[in-house]
Amino acid sequence: MDNPAGDDIARRVDQPWCAKVITLFPEAFPGTLGLSLVGKALTEGLWRLETLDLREFGIGRHRAVDDSPFGGGPGMILRADVAAAAIGCARSDQDSKRGSWPVMCM
Repeated sequence: MDNPAGDDIARRVDQPWCAKVITLFPEAFPGTLGLSLVGKALTEGLWRLETLDLREFGIGRHRAVDDSPFGGGPGMILRADVAAAAIGCARSDQDSKRGSWPVMCM
């Protein structure tokens, strides 16, 4: 079945917005982003999803991305240098005409 309105939208979106997700688990995407209307829009090419594996920016032989907190204590935190390298890579091909895209850390 033809969808003239859908074809028109697809023609207008020659460079769709791209969400870039930096994660230790790239295989988990699109996950819930592939469902419902958001998933349909992704399938139709109205927006794109790229994942960057944080481990690729890790340090040393084991590609470490975390370290002990300063001052000790339980748990681990992401290394700032690793996160900065990954964010820099994600932002490297930004279209300067569109300005600076937001960075959301979750």
